[in-house]
Amino acid sequence: MNTQIRTHLMLAPRQLKPKAGMSLTADDLWLPGEQRWEGDLQVTQGDVTLSQGVDYDIQWTASGEPSQAPQDGGCLQVADGWIDGLPADGDAGVRGIRVILHDTDAVDLDADAPRIDASFVVRITKSVEDDAASGDREVNDWMTMRWTRNDDASMTGCSPNGVWVTSPRDPHTALGMSVAAVSPQGETREEEVMPADTLTYTLTPSVRDVMLSGTAITPRSVFPFHRG
Repeated sequence: MNTQIRTHLMLAPRQLKPKAGMSLTADDLWLPGEQRWEGDLQVTQGDVTLSQGVDYDIQWTASGEPSQAPQDGGCLQVADGWIDGLPADGDAGVRGIRVILHDTDAVDLDADAPRIDASFVVRITKSVEDDAASGDREVNDWMTMRWTRNDDASMTGCSPNGVWVTSPRDPHTALGMSVAAVSPQGETREEEVMPADTLTYTLTPSVRDVMLSGTAITPRSVFPFHRG
């Protein structure tokens, strides 16, 4: 528990094929015993940061959540109880976030437009029987997208997901080494090495358990040569 993750609600215009006047809405809902709202909401489209209250509005809910996931594997839907505005960071009562996009000049809905990304941070509160135990675990999450036209026609799609979350752990580095022996005639030695053979050493550095998603690490080893 206590792992922080950033949730992304992504809308791709080329897949949604929206038209002028449409209202696009994206929800994310979770169970009270598994995730806690932390905040840091960001809504962008490509390199453009969209403005709350102009390009989009935010709602949140603290009601209507079951104590466990729907048994039929369906979506968690909350029709009522949505509150206008952005909740305070760290508000433990938040159980869902809704982003309502508006048809403004800053929101590009052309088929080749960049995807719209609404993201925020939650903290995992689900634990195993021993709270001090470590290990990966699955948490429930429901993402819903809908569009509504001016004539009130609408379409809704939902993705009921189980998200695997990695518990915090220390990064680990390792250095592997192998050696290959080749005779003067170019034959690879499988067992015994003879005088005049050529030995080729291969060193392989590696890093694992990098906790920050998207981090790129290139391991490198430096070996100084003795002079003289």
